[in-house]
Amino acid sequence: MTVNDHLPPNLPQGAVILPPPYTTDSLDPAKKVERNDRAPQPDSFATETVDASVKKTFFDQDRKDMILSIVMTFVTAFKISMATLLAVFVPQYCDDRGATCSFSDNFTDLTSYNKFVLFWNFLTLFVLVSSIFVALRRERWLIEYLDFDPALGPHHLPTVLPDYPHFGDELRRHNRISFTVDLLCLCCMVLNAIFSAVLVFALYYDGFRTITVFLTNSLLIAARLLNSTSVNYQSWMNDYGLSLFKTAHVSFNVIDADHVHEKQVI
Repeated sequence: MTVNDHLPPNLPQGAVILPPPYTTDSLDPAKKVERNDRAPQPDSFATETVDASVKKTFFDQDRKDMILSIVMTFVTAFKISMATLLAVFVPQYCDDRGATCSFSDNFTDLTSYNKFVLFWNFLTLFVLVSSIFVALRRERWLIEYLDFDPALGPHHLPTVLPDYPHFGDELRRHNRISFTVDLLCLCCMVLNAIFSAVLVFALYYDGFRTITVFLTNSLLIAARLLNSTSVNYQSWMNDYGLSLFKTAHVSFNVIDADHVHEKQVI
């Protein structure tokens, strides 16, 4: 049997013969079942891919926030060292040399009061650096367990904390500790400025440079410390999660997506 045997009679010469349309009805029933078995399950892989993508996005954002916090920590630590070690970095006049004291002069042949001021400078430095790590620990907790939703108000967090009592207790603890440490820092800074002023202005005054450097270094960290104290006080009194390390203060106002499932019931 040839192909011409299947052609209809009286077919015009040169006509083009098209194959019959393909349908699954022509398949053997067993093969149709086999093809259906091999068909991909709808949405299963796509859902898993979307979930993984969302989790990666949140993880990347948390990592960026943490890196920013660490960078700001080092910048703040440098400012604190300049603002607290006033007996070291403020220009002073040495009578025995007839010139401005060198860096080594600020640590040698010191009077009793000079030693006391240096001790207080380094004590204040230690207290303020410790406050940075307290603030960084609080910031890490905020980044890990809370998040910022611009669609909601900055003061939305207190409305969801009743459903997460453990998170609420931890937030209050961090806010209370940070505020208390800031108050201690303020007291140390005020006393440090007074003790240092007596040293550099009454005993080792070196002209206008002493005034400008003293004021510049003192104000370098004073504004940040006052702002930090205010933010921590608001956070403590109102159960807010205000950030201290972002360039613009961000209020963490929702539970982080990774921990929403940890909803707790008292």
